[in-house]
Amino acid sequence: MLDDAFQARLTSLFADAVMKRAALPAARRADVEGAPTWSTADGQIVCTCGITGSEYTEAWDGSHGAAEAFAQSAGESTGGLVARTPKNHHYAWLYAAR
Repeated sequence: MLDDAFQARLTSLFADAVMKRAALPAARRADVEGAPTWSTADGQIVCTCGITGSEYTEAWDGSHGAAEAFAQSAGESTGGLVARTPKNHHYAWLYAAR
């Protein structure tokens, strides 16, 4: 079970990775933090990203360390996807400095 405080920790790790990998301006931090949703079921942890629509799923042993590593990995994957996406009007807001 992921309590609110731990979900906030996972979101922070996810956002750190996205911001760094995609080289987004600091002004977009709150948007990135609002993107992931976290859930668990049947021994798996799931992250769904509201920015890209990507869903990441991994087997989970229930430990905080494994969930934190998963959040980092999901953030890096999302950041890589954002960085590779051609800059267009759909994603221009991600690069706005304010």
